[in-house]
Amino acid sequence: MAQLQRACDEGVGAACSALLQRMRDGARDASGQEDEGLQRIAADDAAALPATARAWFQQRCLQQRGGRFCTQVAEQQLIALDPVLAVQALQVVCGAGRASACERIAPLRGLGADLRLVPLQQVPCGRYQTEGGVIDLLDVGGGGSQARLHDGAIHLQQDGETLVLRQLGNGDLLGMDARTGYQRYQRVPGTAQCTPPREGRGSP
Repeated sequence: MAQLQRACDEGVGAACSALLQRMRDGARDASGQEDEGLQRIAADDAAALPATARAWFQQRCLQQRGGRFCTQVAEQQLIALDPVLAVQALQVVCGAGRASACERIAPLRGLGADLRLVPLQQVPCGRYQTEGGVIDLLDVGGGGSQARLHDGAIHLQQDGETLVLRQLGNGDLLGMDARTGYQRYQRVPGTAQCTPPREGRGSP
């Protein structure tokens, strides 16, 4: 660990990535979780690195401007429910010429103070849409939707997968799992006429 840290301090991006992965594995093991990727750990904030470690990695990302490493840092910040720092890290990747990173953060840049996560008290109701995502349309609450609330986040069953979304300061939804990560979902006007399910239960 000490050797990796020294190499990371010297600007070796691969060492930073390896160090982050090792610390992430340690955080996962300490919480008793198995590694099932971003989708699993986004649903359980206990897998995030400690704030001091994330701050250290964030600083190295901003100093070294490393694409792959900063993508990993951004992922950790999103898991820790800090979208501002996640976008900041992805901005580095975008600046390095990674078009996919630029596309991810473009819808989030103009949010200003609303780029923050607000715990939901109930599952919202309506159809939400995003542009350019793997999943561009979501029906949340009511009807045949299999949505439930867990720890302030929406867990939506779709095509055999669990999608995790959290509410932004302006009421939009932010994707938190492997398939919807960083996607900003906005409610389609006139689609809120339904009864949201109760806490911990899916829709009828």
